[in-house]
Formats: sequence, C-alpha cells, structure tokens
Amino acid sequence: MTLGEHSEGERGYRQQIRDWIASKGNPVNCVGANRFGDFKDNDVQAWGAQPIKPTLDRAREIVPAIQPNLILINAGSSDCFQEGAWGSSNVLNHMRDLVDFLFEASPGPPSS
Repeated sequence: MTLGEHSEGERGYRQQIRDWIASKGNPVNCVGANRFGDFKDNDVQAWGAQPIKPTLDRAREIVPAIQPNLILINAGSSDCFQEGAWGSSNVLNHMRDLVDFLFEASPGPPSS
C-alpha cells in the first residue's frame, strides 16, 4: 500500500499525503532508497507484504542514514496471516520494537 504497487500511477497514498502537507505551507522532501510512482519527489522506503520484524531489520539499515522527521507505518497485516513464522500473538511486541527503534534512530530536530 505504501509503495503504491498496482495503484493508479503507482503512487498509493503517498502523493496525496505529500501534496496535503505541502499545501499547508510545509516544506516536503520525501526520502528513501527507492523512487516509485509517477509524481514529483517520489522517493520511498517501503517493502510489500512483509512482516514487522523483517521491516525492522531493513529499517535498521536505512533510517539512521536518512533521518526522516515523519515516518508513516503501515505494517502488521502480514504477521496475522503467517502464524507459524511471526504470528498475531507477536504483533504488539514487534510493532513496539519497530516504533521504539524509529524514535531512537531518527529523533527529529533538537528542542529549543
């Protein structure tokens, strides 16, 4: 969903959110190691149909380097359909680990 595969223009919801944030007068620069979709500033870091734990492992590789100040997370549904490997009983702990890591790895601008 985040990547936008199979959506019109392969942009998913990213262009709409980007345009809305910019329309409020905020500077926007999407970041990520990939470019995907037929719109301006289409940088993205997303992986399709992946459980939360592998998403965390991949985030460890990229987030410290790109330091985003806004992170959209759409993860966890794959865990619910892969009980043997990941399982819905682990979703809370895996999501907590992911979110804690994101706050630590990309803490945002220093407070004044």
